[in-house]
Amino acid sequence: GRHILRRPPSAAASSKGGPGATATAEAKRSLEERAMLETRHPLLYHPAHILEAHKEVGAMGEETRAQLLKFEEAGSGVGVEAREEHLFTAFWLALSDLARGSPSAAERRLLAAPGLLQAAAAAASP
Repeated sequence: GRHILRRPPSAAASSKGGPGATATAEAKRSLEERAMLETRHPLLYHPAHILEAHKEVGAMGEETRAQLLKFEEAGSGVGVEAREEHLFTAFWLALSDLARGSPSAAERRLLAAPGLLQAAAAAASP
């Protein structure tokens, strides 16, 4: 299947600023990916931990945001898994919109993702 976040093999080699900057960028990217994974499984973590994961996702870097926007534009594909991927993409981008001080953009994005709120409620109920 398609994955939301993909790192091209040349991403580390093409980074500006030398090996230290590359390591820092990779570490930040790993934190973002871990936080995104945790937000997909809210019943496995304490609510305070999920809140921190939401903050980490909201503070995503430009490269991650660009990838998510590109994935969002590509359409949802076919099947439940593809739909779920796009719902989470909308959610993560909305977190980023909020962190960037644009609650109206976050609201538009969430309202444009039919089923997102119902899916979130279903995922959060035991």
